[in-house]
Amino acid sequence: MKKLEFNTKDCETLVELLFRGLAYTDGFYSTNCYPKVKRIFEKTIKQFEKQGGKYTINGIIKFENEIH
Repeated sequence: MKKLEFNTKDCETLVELLFRGLAYTDGFYSTNCYPKVKRIFEKTIKQFEKQGGKYTINGIIKFENEIH
């Protein structure tokens, strides 16, 4: 398994971008891309939650210790 390290602000941006990509692929490329983007989005959320993140709504994740 590979590891990526991001600061808090970059984590928040990544989740927002993945969420938007999920919405885009759902509407336009549902047969091929949507399952791939959904899988990556869910894995990312799970890993960030293990690191203290809390996914709220619409691509927003917050961390207990906000370090930018």
